Amino acid sequence: MVCGAALCSAAVALPVGCTMLLGVDGEYTPVPGGEGGMGLGGSVEGGGGGGDGGGVSPCGDTRSDPQNCGACGRVCTCGACVEGECEPMRVVATRPSRIERPRLYLEHLYWVESGPEGDCIMRAPARDAQTTTPQKHGCSSEPIVDIDLWGDMLHIAGNASIKRTPVDSPANLDALQGFTVEASIREMAVRHGFAYWAASQHNYLRRRRTDGTNYSQINTGGVPEHIDAIETDSTVWVAWRRMGLVYLGQFHDGLDPVPEQESTSELPGLKLAFMQFVESPDLRLFWTTRGPDRVWAYSPGGNEGVAITGPGVKSGPGSINADQTHVYWSHRGGQREISRARMDVLDTAEVVYADKTMTMEPGEILLDQGECVYWVDSSKQEILRYAKTPQVPAE
Repeated sequence: MVCGAALCSAAVALPVGCTMLLGVDGEYTPVPGGEGGMGLGGSVEGGGGGGDGGGVSPCGDTRSDPQNCGACGRVCTCGACVEGECEPMRVVATRPSRIERPRLYLEHLYWVESGPEGDCIMRAPARDAQTTTPQKHGCSSEPIVDIDLWGDMLHIAGNASIKRTPVDSPANLDALQGFTVEASIREMAVRHGFAYWAASQHNYLRRRRTDGTNYSQINTGGVPEHIDAIETDSTVWVAWRRMGLVYLGQFHDGLDPVPEQESTSELPGLKLAFMQFVESPDLRLFWTTRGPDRVWAYSPGGNEGVAITGPGVKSGPGSINADQTHVYWSHRGGQREISRARMDVLDTAEVVYADKTMTMEPGEILLDQGECVYWVDSSKQEILRYAKTPQVPAE
């Protein structure tokens, strides 16, 4: 059975029995900002940040000292100091190539890049400014439609196959045994030894162990547009979106169709995550909609989805991600911003970074397990890094 129901932008109710994806794994030790700053010229709304850096006395001119940004002894955590302001740090730049399917694992960034050899997996350090040439981690003879990381393996979904390679060193892409994909894969997730995928021509969300055993599927009533999965207390939860709807349910053997409802909202982002403000971690489901432009949260067992509110909710919300305390999202239209809210207080939305030049096109968001948020700037095909906590602008 699947315990599931549809969630639309109007906050459709879910049954009590149906109650998220952990932020991208990774650890990061902050490096003081200096070279490599984007220089977008944006100030930052919101409060927080700061503290004494220590060992900097006298301060000198804080407008030119790269280690101080607007306050004596304060460094730009995860970013760069540009003319006295904290700006995002450029970590990866690939123009004219496009950055597709970015992922963060421990201390490295991975993404798909097309070139003369076909679609290739690229790899670069996440901790440094853009100082090294990205490493080619493996190329595929067929187009790469998605990548995901689990354990020490990088999983690659092609049009009709799923392959894998070690994350720590370039190697051949080895096809997973027992995987026969009869239609083009649309999206994939790998969690707890299982691969989940949706195909472009079938109304199913499917899963199989990465060793080729234990195949099962959910009838989704239509082609899933986005999928996510997580396991907690031996229960596998899956979420997917289809035609303006969000679904959440438990994945068991012997699966039933999930009920359908009507909706027209565009759903650019969807994320499952843990919340650890309480002794026993709770699950949360987050998604963004356009028309209306909102950011939604749902707690399994609740009666309806709740719209996140606060100064950080603007027009054009897109990609969304979450760690264990906050949910983060990007705004591509109107205000070009990165925002966040506490998981347990949904009226606390605040701006993390705002681009004054209004040229940035923030795309997919990545989070480490430390202090940094990363995102793709589609306008320049760059990956930028900034602090998760809003930085106080210079006075």
